[in-house]
Amino acid sequence: ARERFAHLLTEMDNWVRESERKQLLQGLGGWCAYTYQSKLINQYKGNIQGFLEAGLRLWMAEAHYDEATGTIRVSDRFTTCSCPLVKEGTTPPSFCDCTLGWQDAAYSPILGRPVKAELKESILRGDKRCTFEIRVI
Repeated sequence: ARERFAHLLTEMDNWVRESERKQLLQGLGGWCAYTYQSKLINQYKGNIQGFLEAGLRLWMAEAHYDEATGTIRVSDRFTTCSCPLVKEGTTPPSFCDCTLGWQDAAYSPILGRPVKAELKESILRGDKRCTFEIRVI
């Protein structure tokens, strides 16, 4: 199934305009974050420090929040992609747009303000880990 999904993503890269593909994948990531809403996200609404502390216990290697600039920087601790849909070496790096949707959909309700995530490092793009910068907009 992961190979088929990777092939679907490759076909999307070939046939769907980049802007539309990004929207589709970010929408998928937002839906994925929604599935974590009741067991993770909702309990940290208004408590970004609590969320980051939980993240450091469970999946983050680093987490920094600069309230003055409205910037959060987090790095995953895993050295392989944590998404169960990914087959490394087969899944195209464009799939990372999905995780940007996850970040946006997770951090916006926690902060109570819209955010925009940016991928700084990505395992699928050849880096050793995934790192994100999330900015309040």
